[in-house]
Amino acid sequence: MINPWLISEQFESVNCTVAVWTGESPTATFPGIRAAARYANAALLGGSIVEIIIDHANGCAIIIRDDDLIALLEYAAFN
Repeated sequence: MINPWLISEQFESVNCTVAVWTGESPTATFPGIRAAARYANAALLGGSIVEIIIDHANGCAIIIRDDDLIALLEYAAFN
């Protein structure tokens, strides 16, 4: 099981890109998961299809496409 609190702690200062696939919100990069999760969740609530791309230190990326996990990440990042 994925732990959103652990993700929000580990990626607090890592660049995160939020790709919004529908709607008028642009793709944006944020310095940390907190801002990225807040932006992504707002886009989700607006009806957009969203994914968060977390830049990993070894050149790989972690891609989060699950709507419920994105909502939990925002909650975990601020609680």
